Amino acid sequence: MSSEKKSKGVKSKIKKVFLTSIFSVVGVFILIIVFISPIAKYLLEKYDVEFSGREIKVDYVYVNPFTGYIYLNNPKIYELNSDTLALSADGISANIALLKLSSKTIDIGELALDHPIGRISQKGDKHNLNFEDVIKKFSSDSTSTNEPSIRFIISSLKFNEGQFHYYENMTPVNYFIKNVNITSTKIGWGADTIAFNYSFLAGIGKGNMNGVLNINVNNLDYKLNAEIEKYDLQIIEQYLKDMINYGKFTANLDAKINANGNFNDASNLNMQGKVTVNDFHFGKEDGEDFVAFEKFTIGVIELNPRNKKYIFDTVLLNEPFVLYEHYDQLDNFQTIFGKGGGNVINASGHTERFNLILEIASYVEKLAKNFFRSYYRVNRLEINRAKLEYEEYSLSEKFSAGVYPFFMEADSIDKTKEMLKVSFKSGIKPYGNAVLELSINPRDSSDFDLQYHIDKVPFKSI
Repeated sequence: MSSEKKSKGVKSKIKKVFLTSIFSVVGVFILIIVFISPIAKYLLEKYDVEFSGREIKVDYVYVNPFTGYIYLNNPKIYELNSDTLALSADGISANIALLKLSSKTIDIGELALDHPIGRISQKGDKHNLNFEDVIKKFSSDSTSTNEPSIRFIISSLKFNEGQFHYYENMTPVNYFIKNVNITSTKIGWGADTIAFNYSFLAGIGKGNMNGVLNINVNNLDYKLNAEIEKYDLQIIEQYLKDMINYGKFTANLDAKINANGNFNDASNLNMQGKVTVNDFHFGKEDGEDFVAFEKFTIGVIELNPRNKKYIFDTVLLNEPFVLYEHYDQLDNFQTIFGKGGGNVINASGHTERFNLILEIASYVEKLAKNFFRSYYRVNRLEINRAKLEYEEYSLSEKFSAGVYPFFMEADSIDKTKEMLKVSFKSGIKPYGNAVLELSINPRDSSDFDLQYHIDKVPFKSI
């Protein structure tokens, strides 16, 4: 046998060995991927409660141990000791940095949830939320100075086209938002501040909201940029039903806000921006308003309770309407809110329950008390085309009176000024007109000067 033939035979054997090795390695890789995925599903569903405290179910799991890619199809996470779904999604995907596992670091490059549907529920008092057990389980001891045994990092958290529902059983409240998109910066070990870019649509009615929220996880300082467009405030009516015997409420919100503060201290707030409530209606039913207005706008230059600064560019109220009806026993507002506001008093007595309206009212009350002890300025204050009506039903014949259209205007309201000037102009129903000019000391309301002019008011109508 020639040397040439021997060489070809050796090369052929080497080629066969090489190809066999390649196919063997590829086969091993495929077998690992094929078998590791169902094993991962088995382990996830077997040790889910031990690890997370919640039961977790998935249709299937895909794991690529060579790239660190993990995918859960149709995952379902249930509430604690319950068969009620807390979170579900079409899929959850993650990329784990395998090289960092040797340094006891679980680094997920991106954790993405596609079409998640979440449920937030509140049972009993306002501190009893359905996810508090998860927070307690995974919260680290903030007083500890020791390094964690395992470093957990999510480089980016994403919610794609999600939907989140809120349920409160005692009031009750049932509300949701949809088309929720959230993207975060780094979460976990070494991340003191987390930024969330968010956007979503109102689940009930119309409107949208988007912006950026930065949170310092150590001291709970925050920075917020928010843009809100024609956002339906129907959720207010659900909380309102806890305080009224009957009635209908509608309104929507526009806003552009820049704010920073601290979640643990409501007075630690510095805010700028513009807030507008549109098409406000509250009354017996649709078309029968007791209180309404077309638009209420507040333009904020600086609102800083801690530094005692309240500086507004504009406070504008367009076409407000108030109807007061007096009956033999009560009036129209007491028939809705109870005698002497009894329904409101009763609702505010349940301090263990969360009511959005009462929380807002409480905060506004604190701001109002702080306002008159602070420096304040309003560049422009206006009330345009107000309509105030009074109807008396307790007499033998119905009596009606009112003012329309009513205008109020004040420029450069400033606490440092010696006197503030406010002008009022109105028609009087059924006949007459009135004009008032008021000068008042902003530091002493008993120091004022009033000039008025009333004409064409028949004596019999007074």
